[in-house]
Amino acid sequence: VHEILERPFFAYPNDDLVKGSRAAFIALYTSMLRKNVMAIGELLTRVTSTSRMVAILAQEEEEFQSLDNDNDDDTEVLEQSMPPGFLVVPLPYEEDKRAIPMTSETTIADEK
Repeated sequence: VHEILERPFFAYPNDDLVKGSRAAFIALYTSMLRKNVMAIGELLTRVTSTSRMVAILAQEEEEFQSLDNDNDDDTEVLEQSMPPGFLVVPLPYEEDKRAIPMTSETTIADEK
């Protein structure tokens, strides 16, 4: 994780743009969660750019309980704090990685 050089993407299907993307997403997403695996893929963000190798991680939906302020009865409702989808993390090229010299005497306080 400390070697990530570019920002990750969040991927979610849009059947309005790509028909059948939701069905493909659900099949791949549920399978990855059930097997507890990640995928390696190739991402092309623009036609004129170079493709990148990416790690694809299934992100589970997270919900929390909150009070419904719209009603006077203060009922609890579930709200989504993190949507389900794929976290797509660009992987660094080999030449992007560098060795960081660490000694046993190096501490966080020394680096400040």
